[in-house]
Amino acid sequence: MHETFGERVELLDSEGIAYEVRGALSDLYYRLFPKSEVYFAGQEFGTFHPFRVLAALRAENRLHNYGAGNLDHPSKRRLKGIFCPNDEKWREAVLRQGRDVFVRACALAFQR
Repeated sequence: MHETFGERVELLDSEGIAYEVRGALSDLYYRLFPKSEVYFAGQEFGTFHPFRVLAALRAENRLHNYGAGNLDHPSKRRLKGIFCPNDEKWREAVLRQGRDVFVRACALAFQR
C-alpha cells in the first residue's frame, strides 16, 4: 500500500490515527466472501476547520433527535455544505485525487 500510495496511507490498526469504522459496507463483503482477500481504501478530503464541522454536526444531530424530521431544514443543508462545499475548484481537486487513487488501486489489485 505504501509503495502505491506513499506515506499518505494510514492503516487501521491500534498504532495509527485512523479510527475503526463499524457498520461500513466493507463488513458486508467480509461476511459474503469469508475465504477471499478483501481490501478497502477510504479517502478523506478536508473541507473546513474542525470546530466548524463539529458545530454543523451538533446542530444537525440536535434536529435529528429533537426536531420534526424536516429534511430541508437549514441545519441539514449546512451539514451537506460542510462535507460537500459548493466550490468548483475544491470539487475538481477531490475528483482528480479520487480518480488518481482509484487508478492506482486498480493497478495494485490487478497486477497479479
